[in-house]
Amino acid sequence: MQPSVTPDAISAVLSNPSFDSSSSDRPEIVVQVVDLKPIGNRYSFMANDGKMKVKAMFTASLTPEIISGNIQNLGLIRLQDFIVNDMSGKSKKYFLVTKCEAVASALDSEINLESKSEEEASEAKKQKLDHSPVNDAKTNASTGITLKPKQEFVAKSASQIISEQRGNAAPAART
Repeated sequence: MQPSVTPDAISAVLSNPSFDSSSSDRPEIVVQVVDLKPIGNRYSFMANDGKMKVKAMFTASLTPEIISGNIQNLGLIRLQDFIVNDMSGKSKKYFLVTKCEAVASALDSEINLESKSEEEASEAKKQKLDHSPVNDAKTNASTGITLKPKQEFVAKSASQIISEQRGNAAPAART
């Protein structure tokens, strides 16, 4: 069985940020590392549990794990010790990961545990496009919206514009 993320782990942690790493009632939290990028001597990423994402940052002590390839973008990690902090000036929170272990290397894509299947999602998207305001305006003349064709755009150089302006200028008055 392929390892997977812990469903609703992020919302559980955000609702109870006082999880102590030494407490035995702390659930196992496995998240996917998404959008891993360096910031100075640290790395930031988005922690993904399939339903929710939250901004997160690895401490500088975990940088060797990332450089060695143990922790990868789109890989899974088990959070062993972390801190939930508030972003300055915002009402959002972020995780500061101080200790973790790699569970799986990079997966093919970002994990999405939405309740709809891909077929249902594509069908809903197709229906949404069929009933978009643009399509309704084309088919229903009673709305009062008419769409005009896009005008052609011709790119001109500065010298072309100046020569056209000189050709359109009135002759100079003679004295």
